[in-house]
Amino acid sequence: MPPAKDRPFDLLLIGATGYTARLVISHLLTYPRSEVRFGLAARSQSKLASVRRELGVPAEDVVPSFELPDLMGWGEKTERALEELVSKARVVVQLVGPYQIYGEGVVRACVRTSTHYTDLTGESPWYRDMIVSYDYGASVTRTILVPSCGLDSLPSDLAAFLSVLTIQRTSPSSSGPPPIVSSHTTVRGSFPGGSGGTLASGLALFEEVEKERRTFIKQSDWALAQGIPNEITPPKRPLVSYDPYSKSYGHPWPIGQHDTLVVHRSASLLPTLYSRSTFAYREVLGAPGPISAFVRGLALAVGLWFFSRFSIVRALVKRFGPKSGEGPTTEQNARGWLELTNTTVTADSPPLVVQSRVTGKGHPGYALTAILIAETALTLAHAYDRLPARAKEGGVLTPAVAGGEALLERLERTGRWSAEGRVLEEEEGTGREGNGGKAA
Repeated sequence: MPPAKDRPFDLLLIGATGYTARLVISHLLTYPRSEVRFGLAARSQSKLASVRRELGVPAEDVVPSFELPDLMGWGEKTERALEELVSKARVVVQLVGPYQIYGEGVVRACVRTSTHYTDLTGESPWYRDMIVSYDYGASVTRTILVPSCGLDSLPSDLAAFLSVLTIQRTSPSSSGPPPIVSSHTTVRGSFPGGSGGTLASGLALFEEVEKERRTFIKQSDWALAQGIPNEITPPKRPLVSYDPYSKSYGHPWPIGQHDTLVVHRSASLLPTLYSRSTFAYREVLGAPGPISAFVRGLALAVGLWFFSRFSIVRALVKRFGPKSGEGPTTEQNARGWLELTNTTVTADSPPLVVQSRVTGKGHPGYALTAILIAETALTLAHAYDRLPARAKEGGVLTPAVAGGEALLERLERTGRWSAEGRVLEEEEGTGREGNGGKAA
């Protein structure tokens, strides 16, 4: 349903004292208060007061602070307090992780109060738990729940969506878009430094999630899809891959697995657009050549194996890694960048080949991520009439399904994001603009 206009705020930030939360607040402060109304919620009011002073947040009567209930607590009192809190806003921006530990109570409160929801989770097992527990309830109340609105997995989801949209607008077929047989994304970027929150989420994935739940997620690229296929085939992830259309090499990377699951969920929610029966998505981290792709891919695989298998390795990472509230420096955030090249191919003969390029300015995991989730939430709050029809049905959705072209256009207006789709010419590999074109 449309966001309630009588609520005092457009957005409510949950966990407003964290590292990424401070970046989100800084971005929201670039808007006039008459245009964006938001509130801040945190457990520690003293820490929140310090954040307000650090960022120059306006007075309480303009941007108020709220005390956040214990998100690990269960009981009628805690649930009532959370419901009362989230019902003050049209959209909640949930920034408290690991979501496996702190996430469910906020989701439940949003569903019960018809408050739209966004978060930054990259925790695939928890994402699936929320689909199982709250997708139906959210569809009944027409509440839009959008997990993974940051580096995990908005850029990948929108890059694939733009390619599919360009195919739909370019295809001459009167019976609808042709079947898609391949969608491949190569990710490149600068990722200097990490944060305590990211580390905590990674640790929770192996220390708080049962092995069986992690294994299920790995068994199929459709593990988060609406209606999991009866036949589950373990996906093939070669150590080195090559995209002949972009002429680029790459290797698997940790975020790519979650991105792949989210893109396949988009395909399951929009089955006609993505031609679900044939659609297959893959994602790699780009490398200069096959040797570097092999070496980097092997190093990542070995490092992740040790991290997942040995608690002493995780203990050492926890001890010497970034602590809660810590993250990249201002300079690191400024010099980061992101570029995704998605190539999507149809089953036509000859095939229709579409390539979409998405770029972002700022550290992909932090400065850029803060913009991505803020603009996703503002799209839900301010552009409901322009959302795709499927979004208005509610449920656990993806950035592409929830925001569609309205989100692409809003991100473009920030000046920190660009997205363009084109149809590649046959044989020569050069491109002409497709009808999908550039996100305006």
